Amino acid sequence: MLAKSLTGIAVAVFLASDSLSQVPLPSKDGAAPGSAVVQPLLAPRTFNSASGPVHILPYTAPAPTTSTQASAARGSTNFFPLADGVEGDQPLDVVLALNGAVAVVALHDTDSLEFYDSSTGSRLGQVSVPDGPVDLELSPDGGTVLVACRLAGRVAVVDVASRTLLRDFNVSRQPYQVSALSDGVRAVVGCDSVVGGGAFDVIDWTAGATIRSIATPAHSPPVEQVAPWAGVLRPMFGEFAVTPDDRRIVMPSNFDRRIRIFDIVSGVQVFASPRLSRNPVRVAIAPSGTFAVFSSVNFTAPTNELTYIDLATFQTRGMANGAFFYFSDIAILPGEQRILAGSSAGTLEVDVATGQIVSTLPAGDVIAEIAITHDGAHAIVSRAGYSIVELATMTIVADLPGALFPRIAVHPSADRAVAVYPIAHERLEASSTSGAAAMRTWTTDLGIPDEVDAPYALALTPDHRTVVAACPVSRNLAVADVATGALLDVIPLDGASHALAVSPNGRDVLVSLDELDSVALVDLQQGQVVAQLQVPGVPQDVFITPDGAHGIVRSRIHADDYVTFLNLAGAGTVASGTLSIPAAYWFNSSLSPDGTTLGCVGYDRVFLVDIATQSVRAILPTAPGTGRGFWSSDSAHFGWGAGISNLEVATLSAGSISTQIFTSAGNPTLGGAFDEAGAYVYQVIGGMKVRVYDMATGQRVKTVQIPGNQGIFAYYPIWVQRIGDQLLVVRTEVNAAIVRIQMAGPAAELLEQISFANEGTYGAAFAHQLGRVVLPASTAGDGLRVIEYGGSSSVKCVPSASNSTGFPGNLEVSGPLLAADIPVHLDATSLPPQSFGFFLVSRTEGSFQPAASQGTICLGNTIGRLLGSAASTGLNGSLSYDVDLSMLPLPASAVILPGDTLYFQAWHRDQNPNVTSNLTHSVEVMFR
Repeated sequence: MLAKSLTGIAVAVFLASDSLSQVPLPSKDGAAPGSAVVQPLLAPRTFNSASGPVHILPYTAPAPTTSTQASAARGSTNFFPLADGVEGDQPLDVVLALNGAVAVVALHDTDSLEFYDSSTGSRLGQVSVPDGPVDLELSPDGGTVLVACRLAGRVAVVDVASRTLLRDFNVSRQPYQVSALSDGVRAVVGCDSVVGGGAFDVIDWTAGATIRSIATPAHSPPVEQVAPWAGVLRPMFGEFAVTPDDRRIVMPSNFDRRIRIFDIVSGVQVFASPRLSRNPVRVAIAPSGTFAVFSSVNFTAPTNELTYIDLATFQTRGMANGAFFYFSDIAILPGEQRILAGSSAGTLEVDVATGQIVSTLPAGDVIAEIAITHDGAHAIVSRAGYSIVELATMTIVADLPGALFPRIAVHPSADRAVAVYPIAHERLEASSTSGAAAMRTWTTDLGIPDEVDAPYALALTPDHRTVVAACPVSRNLAVADVATGALLDVIPLDGASHALAVSPNGRDVLVSLDELDSVALVDLQQGQVVAQLQVPGVPQDVFITPDGAHGIVRSRIHADDYVTFLNLAGAGTVASGTLSIPAAYWFNSSLSPDGTTLGCVGYDRVFLVDIATQSVRAILPTAPGTGRGFWSSDSAHFGWGAGISNLEVATLSAGSISTQIFTSAGNPTLGGAFDEAGAYVYQVIGGMKVRVYDMATGQRVKTVQIPGNQGIFAYYPIWVQRIGDQLLVVRTEVNAAIVRIQMAGPAAELLEQISFANEGTYGAAFAHQLGRVVLPASTAGDGLRVIEYGGSSSVKCVPSASNSTGFPGNLEVSGPLLAADIPVHLDATSLPPQSFGFFLVSRTEGSFQPAASQGTICLGNTIGRLLGSAASTGLNGSLSYDVDLSMLPLPASAVILPGDTLYFQAWHRDQNPNVTSNLTHSVEVMFR
């Protein structure tokens, strides 16, 4: 230790083993190795919004927060809106009322119904309803609309002619479907909740009263989706139907794979089928009431079938068994001799008597809606847009392309139909349905169009200061500042995107274009697409290798998966090869940190794709029902959920691949992570527990319980990421929280749980340099939800003295600022070029000016010099350094604990005009 007296104030300066004179100085014409790389800035841009032109300035790093700002922000949750104005998004259903004259649209986000003239498309008005309208049903006379308001747990009754809310009232659970009975008084309401099972409420809608409630298993209703796609709730699974005589409710019980039938008057269950081999989800009842047909979904193998049930005898039989991964909507055609069923292979025509497939049309998709025109001559099949099918010849006579999965309402007495698009466009349109002459007659936007609607997937630039959000509804990328939420740019795309990746240079973004079966390369500095390439099928995941030279695209056609390899070179981007994997049906894929291997998880097989050779390195059989894959930081281990509750790990070496199975029991694997050394693997399971396994022995050594209501979390997405020696587990949709866990093998422990507002979302971006998690806030509003999980920093000792550049030096501290084995990153800028400097650290604040210095030392008592940081400021006039908290040049007893404070400052030489030295301001860091 060397004691010095500076301007009469005694300080102790701790030195490392080397001395200052031993630090090599760079030459005057070259920067020191490891000088900071300057990230490209976003160029100024202007785009047009609903309220007029918006001017975007170049991106600059945000000014350091003041002490007040830091204390107010840390540990809080912030919502940054990206869009202004009231929007009419999430149109989930449409009906044609008053004998087809008025189109009524349910708008989920704005909790309202909108009314349009079905002949002209002119808007007639709007009425507010309780939270979350998801399903509309017309009264028998067509003058009243019954509304299932799921979030409010209520049913609303609206008069169409006067556009007024007549009444609304509670039902037993969250309603998802309403079916009006022919007496003009009663209706059946399907209600459901994940934790409380289901019910059918028989209501008197004219009086606003429940007549009886019939308990049922959970329905898995059509509007329920755990991670909303593009921020919308889309019809996916399940529905019920009422027999034409209003006597019985026919229910596909997806929850337990049964067909159930209930008597409406008595409330008694009159039939429950044996357990089916597949999950029934949709039902159609013949107009005669003699039989019903159920479609199903199958998550166990790429085969499926329809189920026929005789409603008099309750006898069931399979129909149309084949290699179809799913069936979607179904319709019984006039004459009741044929059925149309949407499937992964197209729209199937099925003979009722034999159960055999008669013909196959190319139109079809996972939630395709099939509607029959009033004269029975044509069917409308929705997919990406919709097709008009002539039933006599079973041919597609017209295609009306559009966004994905429109909902259809058929005019009761004319060759017309209206459609709304829940996923994209957010518009209402009318079309004629008269065979080959079918065409759109008018289109109108719902609500106010917006340029950054429903952010979905997120990616961060390498400095974690900028987030890029794919907005598939408005078909563009939104670029925003993570610290302030300021919108930096809006970049239009040619199609909807649900996946993206940012290059290590922080400038290039690879995005999927789902509807176009292609990907685009976007230059953030230019603010535009510079290359666009076709890929086989719909892109599912996109990646950029760590060197930024190559892109990887995983795409799918039905159950077949493809990997396309790209050489990224701006406008010269080309595909270098494509790998085809038939019948793989990968659920997810992830690129190893070193960029050499793509891990792809399928139903009962895991594929490891070698990037260099563009070939499958290994196919690993696994237990059916797999979960998300994850890599170790050294790319030596790949893990995934195997079967219902196990965890499996593949270890990759130069010549072989071995696997381990870690057996547990109970809930499925939702995610996982490896510690830095690869000695332990952490399995996050439903019920919110983290199980720790020793990789060497295969034994479980610890279970960490996460607080909260546990039972529901097996059904909700979880995001898991390791940061240093801590594990972050993020849940977003129920009891949303960030959970921090100390990764210490057998000594692993829960450190903290940070709760925030529930946010139905897909994906999360971890901005560790700012200690934040960023979520695409699609269901709560069009914006970003940012949750602080790190410590705080604030600027001290300002203003500092100007140096020879004419400006004072600036110091920024970044990192999660946790009391953990995680470096604190220091950046000093606005320093004299080709000078020499290093960083200082202390536990206390101070203020004194050393002799022959133009600046003030703002640290007190014991001051440590971080000699490993000593370097030239280079041509950019900057210094950077990662501080190892376990190796501070402070007394040996110095251990950083939660709540501790450190102060940092940068010192540098200067000539201003004579030889001198100077210092930046200081930064106070409070560790969490």
